[in-house]
Formats: sequence, C-alpha cells, structure tokens
Amino acid sequence: GKDILAEFSHPVAVHRLGAENTFDIAATTDECRALAARFGVKSFSDITARVTLTKLESDRRIRLDARFSYDVVQSCVVTLKPLASQLDGRFSLIFETDADQEREVMVSLDGDDPPEPLVDGIIDIGEAVAEHLGLALEAFPRAPNADDGALAAVSVGAASQTGGKSPFSVLGSLKSKQWSLW
Repeated sequence: GKDILAEFSHPVAVHRLGAENTFDIAATTDECRALAARFGVKSFSDITARVTLTKLESDRRIRLDARFSYDVVQSCVVTLKPLASQLDGRFSLIFETDADQEREVMVSLDGDDPPEPLVDGIIDIGEAVAEHLGLALEAFPRAPNADDGALAAVSVGAASQTGGKSPFSVLGSLKSKQWSLW
C-alpha cells in the first residue's frame, strides 16, 4: 500500500531492476502542496529529479544517485516577505538487501554513511528525493538587506533605552554603584 506519510512516493521494486536503471520523476501540484506543508514553506513548484539505481555486488547492494531541482517560496525570517529561489542538489545512497538491523554499525566522520536497509524489496526514490530537497532548503531565509535594517533597529532601540550609552557602559556603572553601597 501507499505510505500515507510519503507525499512524493515513487516505490521501485528491486527485483524488477536491471543492472542500471534511470527514472525521471516530477511532483504533481498536489504533491508540491503536500511537501510545502511538510517542510513549512509557502510553496514548491517544478520539483523534478533524475534518479539512477545501480546494482552492486551481485544484487546485495543498490546505489541510488540522484540529481534534483525545484522552485521554492519561503518567508524571510526578518521581514516575513515571500522569497522565491531555485535550488538544486545531488546525493547518493547505498541500500543493502540484507542490512541486519541487529548488527552494530560503525560510523566514521569521514567515511560513507552506513547503508540504508532495504525494506520489503522496495526503494521509494520519491521519498529519498523529498528528504534531500528538505535538507537543501535555506534554514533561515533572509531577503537581501533584511539584516541591515533589523540590526539597525535593534541597536537604535538599545541606545534609546540607555540614553545613548552602550549597554556595557551602563552595566559597568551599575556594578560600581553596587560596590559603593558597602
């Protein structure tokens, strides 16, 4: 059955794969809307990906190589204005048919990630792309020059509350007053 959580599900049955297989996938309008809700952005459009699945080591392992691109509209974290951007990325994963869940996985900081377990002989190439397009999103999108105005407003506000003195000089004077009480 189709996983309710996978908004961009494109399952591929591994037993049907040849040695190397290429899939071009594109998100529908509804899938774009569902992914926008999942990742908390205003909108996604033109989500496309080319995914290649290659059998390795006598079919025990399958390498997924993907390139993707999409348009996204996010809100600027400072001004809240919509920000449109075009993003793209690429990634590779290894799936292992008999990846033993009990086996200890040694993770090295400079090595490859451990293989993904292959569940029920299916690789959901759409979900793999969705996870990586989420990772490619700008975490704190800012409109050009949004920082300057906001930071200026903050520093003007701080100066007006302290009579134009820096917050550190005000703290210094408080500290010296406290000592003079003794």
